[in-house]
Amino acid sequence: MRTSRGAPWVILAESIGFGLIILVSWLDELVSLPQRLFGGAAGGRNLREAAFETAVVLLVAIPTLIFSSGVTRRLFRLEGFLRLCAWCRRIETGGKWVSLEEFFGRHFEAATSHGICPECATRVRAEGDRTEKPQ
Repeated sequence: MRTSRGAPWVILAESIGFGLIILVSWLDELVSLPQRLFGGAAGGRNLREAAFETAVVLLVAIPTLIFSSGVTRRLFRLEGFLRLCAWCRRIETGGKWVSLEEFFGRHFEAATSHGICPECATRVRAEGDRTEKPQ
């Protein structure tokens, strides 16, 4: 069973990327970044343009981050599922297949005991009644 905390890191990386886009937009207007990097004619400052570009980036970033957050949470939740053998009921952990009792003992430091749920108890009693009746 994996307990990954990768979802917040994905969102953080995307947020940093969108933040860098906004930073470059403002640097373009405040210090004529393209002129400083590549030479050429200097452009005037247009802070309204930078504000507009920031708004557009945020309009794209917010839904993207919300969608990515949901997708990554679901992905990491699905990766955390336990693989349980449908025949012997053992659980895969660390590449090995162990019994439920051993798994609970290792991962939760919990002792296990056996019992019977109400549905199974009813079914077992009904099966027992059928086999005990004389024919």
